[in-house]
Amino acid sequence: MKMSDLLHFTAKSLWPEAYATDNTPQLIAGPCSAESREQVLATAEALDHHGVKLFRAGIWKPRTYPGQFEGVGEKGLPWLTEVRKKYRMLIGTEVGNAKHVELALRHGIDFVWIGARTTASPFAIQEIAEALKGSDIPILLKNPLSPSVGLWLGALLRLIEAGSKKVALIHRGFDIGTHTALRNTPLWELISEVRQVAPSISIYLDPSHIAGHKNYLPKLIQTAYHLHYDGLMLESHIAPNKALTDPAQQLTPDELAKLLHTATPSEVAQLELLRDQLTTTDNQLIDRFAHRRLLSQEIAKVKQSLRLQPLQEEQYQLRLQQLQATAEEYHIPADLLSQLYQLVHRDSLEIQSGEKKCTNTNFSTSQHTITLSGLRFFAYHGLLPHEKRIGNTFELNATLHFPATEVMKSGNLEKGINYAEVYQLLQQEMRIPTELLETLTYRILQRLGSAFPLLTSATVTITKLAPPIPSFDGEGVSFTATANYKKE
Repeated sequence: MKMSDLLHFTAKSLWPEAYATDNTPQLIAGPCSAESREQVLATAEALDHHGVKLFRAGIWKPRTYPGQFEGVGEKGLPWLTEVRKKYRMLIGTEVGNAKHVELALRHGIDFVWIGARTTASPFAIQEIAEALKGSDIPILLKNPLSPSVGLWLGALLRLIEAGSKKVALIHRGFDIGTHTALRNTPLWELISEVRQVAPSISIYLDPSHIAGHKNYLPKLIQTAYHLHYDGLMLESHIAPNKALTDPAQQLTPDELAKLLHTATPSEVAQLELLRDQLTTTDNQLIDRFAHRRLLSQEIAKVKQSLRLQPLQEEQYQLRLQQLQATAEEYHIPADLLSQLYQLVHRDSLEIQSGEKKCTNTNFSTSQHTITLSGLRFFAYHGLLPHEKRIGNTFELNATLHFPATEVMKSGNLEKGINYAEVYQLLQQEMRIPTELLETLTYRILQRLGSAFPLLTSATVTITKLAPPIPSFDGEGVSFTATANYKKE
């Protein structure tokens, strides 16, 4: 089967008539992960109250690092079948290999989806396609992490070739290698391309994984309505702040119902999302330009020691030609590239010639503050045995104070504090299981003082997002401590 065959392929309807939604996107909702029978049933009951007919929950969770919560596995499948029996919902889960498919079919799961990491592996997709032969359940295929339409549709073709007719796609955003306002970049234009190649294939939007935080969900859902997506897959948890996976992007069932009730198609929402990403990109450009200026200062020192002139005409022309060739691949106008590079190069020459001096001395920069906020870590801190075994999600905020005059004047990071190194230190300490937050905080403050002699003070706050307190309904339990470092 070739890519062109998708133009003429007609997929079967995914859902029985009693479960289909007319005129509005089909909704699939449920927790990111099935964590316990009580959590699954409580979430399902609340979603059923709001009319949700299709229930999702991850049983097997592909995680980046070992030791993180990877799902409850097969024991969670009966929890889903109980949801179907009690609330007459169709139930679905993610499958990542043939064994998952076998177990899902054995327990009568009504539909499955294939995650982004699995979609990227032709071997895994072929194995799943073969395992699904002879079944007639709906299969929803998420896009791969990389923005490759060919990889995505190639996986779809494998499923169709193996006999699957009830197939659909899920747009969950792409990892384009740079940080944006959203967790994953939508790349809406790629979805238009997919629709042209496979016009009969339904496309669902997964705004939860594009957003990464529930604050962006309204704009994404408004955009989904405007762009006529066939369905939505949204993550909903009875107590998101206690979720073992992706707590920030999950809504309570009540929040989900309110959001869907008030959402309307909006082209403005799509524009605002694009502007959010543009702002982030602009900030990244400034960051990269500042880094380039630091490199120019280092180059100036080396040229001085080699007794070279700031302008090396041959090197300049060679680099300009290389950039123009790269710009052509990305369809950037040659004259625009030339103008930008001339401006940047002129600034570099002025730095190397020592022509730019700061003449305004009417201010003081004796202290500087670096803040690392909202850092999330999954770790095994706690007194109770199950905390040491199952783990928990922690949020860490750190504020560091130090004199910054030298680093601001020189532009030499070695005369300041590198926040990337601070993060690495925090990451290392959070990996060490510790019974008390107080002990953990003390150890971090002690290491910060040893690792960064410039520090005058530091404040660290660690929050346990799901403390082992019966019926706890808060945002978490925090401990904060401040250290003042004496300089001899």
